[in-house]
Amino acid sequence: MNHMYTKLTCTGQRSVSDFKFLNALQLCLFLAFLMGGQNFLSAQDDQQVELHILADTDTLRLCDGGEELTVEVWLQNPNLLSVGGFQIYYAFPAEYLTLDRFESRGLASVNTNGPSEFGGGFPACADDVGNDLWDDGIGRDVFSLVASVTSEEDKTLLEGESVSLGAFIFKVKDDAPLGTVTLTFPLETCPPVIIDQKAVFDISGNKLDVVIGSGDLSLTLEREPVLDSLSCEHSSETGTSTLTWEVPEGTAPDAYSIYRDGELIAPFVPGFMRTYEDDLPNLCGTVQYEVALQVDGEEVECRTSCVVQAIGVENFICQVDEETSEIVLNWTLPEGEVIDSLNLYKNDELLPVDLNPLITTYREPVGDPCASVVFELAIEKDGVESPCRTRCEFGEGLVPVDFIRGDVNFSGNQDISDAILSLNFQFLGDPLITCPDAADSDDNGMLTVGDAIWILQFLFLGGELFPPPLDEAGSDPTPDDLCCY
Repeated sequence: MNHMYTKLTCTGQRSVSDFKFLNALQLCLFLAFLMGGQNFLSAQDDQQVELHILADTDTLRLCDGGEELTVEVWLQNPNLLSVGGFQIYYAFPAEYLTLDRFESRGLASVNTNGPSEFGGGFPACADDVGNDLWDDGIGRDVFSLVASVTSEEDKTLLEGESVSLGAFIFKVKDDAPLGTVTLTFPLETCPPVIIDQKAVFDISGNKLDVVIGSGDLSLTLEREPVLDSLSCEHSSETGTSTLTWEVPEGTAPDAYSIYRDGELIAPFVPGFMRTYEDDLPNLCGTVQYEVALQVDGEEVECRTSCVVQAIGVENFICQVDEETSEIVLNWTLPEGEVIDSLNLYKNDELLPVDLNPLITTYREPVGDPCASVVFELAIEKDGVESPCRTRCEFGEGLVPVDFIRGDVNFSGNQDISDAILSLNFQFLGDPLITCPDAADSDDNGMLTVGDAIWILQFLFLGGELFPPPLDEAGSDPTPDDLCCY
């Protein structure tokens, strides 16, 4: 950047007693100093860069500990100076946080340091309190980031007015105290170990002017009370889930709120209770419970969770094989589960069939095509039947259709094949009739040999006409237990 310099010349003659001249000269020199200083500061500004850290939040809310805090290291370079390297040293509150990892932004030559378990460790540093070891997990510990440009790729990464140099990921300690505390990340100022807490260098290794400012990062840590422990057990015999918990010492909740899979099921469980039972007779898969404390009439945000689960078969399907007039059940077993056997229920009655873990299909005759049949399949493991009965229903979702009385095979009219089909269905069980209403020729609500005789008499002996619907398809005007689908 080019700078404009102004030349100011101060001249004159005076006598020893000429104070007016002296004042004018002083003013002239003062103006010259100001103008020169402005040019000097402007030139300095052009060479300034800034290193600082930013957290991904200004308030870190905790429940169980282990929550992560991201602290990003940024380079501000408004004048796009050529940067050849940098270093930065910060302290962090080790009694609350542990340094977990560093996430690089692509620089090839990066050296990070911190507590010994993170990589390397630092020596001790005497402070106002005494000798605080930098990697002892109490007081303050130190982390640093040092890098230099070693390639064109590195140089490209550092180009720009605002560049992220990487992020340190901290985790909150499990024993962080309840309540609200302020966390600070001051620049580490322990000479002579560290000469420059912040430094940026150009390509030739010369220091650039780094804006330091206060250098500190500050944020709030808020930890709410949560349960010390929470356990969940489910009984297949009673069909109930039992939750049991303990509260932290010194915590006296007014009550508890209990959630099942995110839905509030118990808005007020008295604070003296330590157990709760939930009626859950048909547990299938995984169910998550959450318990939150209510303190001073307010529910805290933190919830403690536990799960109950019961395994069941998957992809359970009921369908009809029209060629064999059979109901066919198909299923798959949950991956990775070792089971003893399978129990099959029909309309809540256990069927006497042997279904070992290698079997994934079952067949039986259709029977009454208009009756809805519910099949349930349960896994038995370690001699105990799972409470999860996977269900499918034959007849569920069938859509009624219009029909013509006596047109059993849906050909569009009555002929001798309709009588044969009706007799085969009644006496041979084959093939399947999907519209018993059409086969009910006399509309008496039952399928008998008389229905086939009615068709034959109509065709060959001039017998009575069929009850409606006759001339065109329609629904049955007289409700009964027969169906058409």
